[in-house]
This record gives sequence, C-alpha cells and structure tokens, in this order.
Amino acid sequence: MTLDLAKISLQVQRMGERLRDSRSDRLARLDAARALFRQLSPQWEALAEQARKSPVSAAAPREPLDFVIARPPTPPGYAVVATDGSTIEPDRHGPAMCALVNVGRVSIRYGPDPSASLSSEPRLYFEPDELYLAQGNGARRLLSERLLDARRSVAEMAALAELGAESGPDLAGVALADGLLTIWRQDWAEADADVVADELRVALDAIADARLPLAAYVSNPHSHWVADLLRGAGGCQAGPLSCSASCGTLTRAEDGATRAECSLDRLIDIQLYEHLRSGERSGLFEVVGRDQDRYGARNRSNFFYLHVGSEVARVEIPRWVAEDSDALALVHAVICDQAERGQGYPAALARAHEQAVLGGGDRRAFEQLVTETLQRFGQRTGLSEKRLSKNLRAV
Repeated sequence: MTLDLAKISLQVQRMGERLRDSRSDRLARLDAARALFRQLSPQWEALAEQARKSPVSAAAPREPLDFVIARPPTPPGYAVVATDGSTIEPDRHGPAMCALVNVGRVSIRYGPDPSASLSSEPRLYFEPDELYLAQGNGARRLLSERLLDARRSVAEMAALAELGAESGPDLAGVALADGLLTIWRQDWAEADADVVADELRVALDAIADARLPLAAYVSNPHSHWVADLLRGAGGCQAGPLSCSASCGTLTRAEDGATRAECSLDRLIDIQLYEHLRSGERSGLFEVVGRDQDRYGARNRSNFFYLHVGSEVARVEIPRWVAEDSDALALVHAVICDQAERGQGYPAALARAHEQAVLGGGDRRAFEQLVTETLQRFGQRTGLSEKRLSKNLRAV
C-alpha cells in the first residue's frame, strides 16, 4: 500500500472537526431553505414560466413543488428490461489501439410464468474513423473518455430498444437505464455531439414508437435543479437584503471570522425532499432551456424524486411518459418493486451491472487475447517502455 495513512489521518481529523462544528449552522440554513421551498410551492406555474426564460438549462415544475404521489399498486405480472455498460479505453501503451464497450442486458418477467435472461454484448472499436474523431478545424483526436462513455450510453439505450422489442406485448413492461436519460457535454466538439445525439435519438425514438415506458435511475443524486429554481425565485441575484431565504442573517464562524452565507449554498435537491415517505414520489419537472429538444420534443428529459425505502433517487423519464398517466404510474410502481427486490437498488439494474462490469481479470484476459490474435496474424505487438517499467521493481 502506497498511501501513508499516518500523514493523511490528521487531515481527515480536521475534516471531521469542521463538519461537527458547522453542523448547527448547516441545519439552520437547511431550515431556511425548506421554509422558502414551502413558501414558493403554490407558485409552481410562475416558477415554470421563469425557468422557461432561463438562458441555461433549468427545471420547470409541471406540478406543485410539494406535490406528493403515493405508490401505485404493483401489477400482478410485469416485464422489465435493463442495461448497463462498462468500457476499456484506448491505451497508447498497450498492445494495440482499440477500445471496448461491454453492455449488460437483462430481461425479467414476473408473474404466473416467470423467466429471466441475462447476457452481455461486447463491441470492439478499432477502425480509424471510430478511434480518431474529426474536429471542426479539420484536426482529429483520439477517442476521449467522455466520448467513449457517450458511445456506451448510446449502446445501452439501443440494447433497451432491442430487448423491449423481444419481450412481447402480453405483459406490461418497463425499460430501465442506469444514470442519465440523455447526454450532452458542452466541451465536446460540435461534430462529435451531433453524431452522438443522432444515434441516441434513434434509440430513444424506437422505444417511444414501441410505447415502452422508459426510466433512467440516478442513485444518491447530488443534482440541484430545484435549489437553483429557489435561488432564482428567492431574489439571490438581487443581494442579501432582498433575498427571501434571509441569506444575510445566517452566519458561520471560520478561522475566527464571521461571514454571511446563502441558505441555498451547496444545497442539493434531495435535502428538500426528506419529507417523502417510502414509495412516494415528488411532483414532475421538465428540463427546459439550452438543448431541450436535442433528442426530439417527445424525448425531452423530465424527472421526479422517489423515495424507494433506503434513499431518495432521481428518476428521469422522457416527455411522452410524463404525459401518459398510465405509463408514469407503471414506472413508479415497478421501480418501487424493483428496489424492494434489490434491497435498495432496482434488481434488474443490479443484474445488468454484474453482466457489464469489467474487472481486472477481464481486462488482462482481453489484452492477452488481443496480443495473441495480432501475433497470429503476423502483426508486431508490444507494451510501451512506460508500461513495462510498471511491472519492474528497480531503484
């Protein structure tokens, strides 16, 4: 072990002391933020109008902020399909320039005729046009980690569309993805973003055409969509004297200094939804603003917060599901049932992760397969000196 725990222990201790000493202040600021949340809840339509005028992405409420929907009854039988993915990035120090996306695929039927199918589907990227992406200025760059993750997200959604088509119409079904429903990075080159958006939109459209209710599950979310909504409505931009959250009245001692802090500072949404009980969901929100229709109007991202028993998760759904009460209720009921079966996390997503994950042994076996195959075809292979040096112990 190379980490010197003795050296870091004092820093960890200081972190614990800081959190302990600031606890009362954090609770006071959270109380003020929750009071503002309750005050603004009936004004959800005005907040939605404000969000739609935002120059950046924002959350527009579709229902009152404090709206609570109880858990619907779980159907006696239902089908669930789920996917998750893992990647191996291109390695300049490895035996060959290539990348791998492995997608775990799960299809489970509950009810009088239960069944389960679990598998994985690997996809190798080795063609130059796949590994080196064209930029707007004519330059080309190696597939980055973020763009490989985007390829993985597209492959996961395409697999969901395929699994949904195979599951049959005899049972009510739901498709579950891990993480975000849609993807968009402002630091991607525009050409790259367009390719990713086109491919993901095809998969999302296929799911929508099949009327297969789709949901993306975000465990332990640290998003602040609702907090940002309160920040704008509370007058934070106008200064502490006019802020509805009473920012100027809350102080904290730091290194002997007293400073005023905003009640909404570092607030995350799930802190505002601790009133939800197990099985209950919040009101709906629609993501509006920049790039809201990048994947088509019916696929626009909507979300709600859901208490699944062990945590409050964020569930993202396409617009067409949000506007179909039966589809929305089915998603709500199935995720609650899946979280119970998975002891806190949707069982189908957990099984998809197990099929997708690439451990150290998988990566070594993949590298060995690449090396042996290329040698059989007469290609020169070999690790870089930097890579080889990591396997040596010399001074």
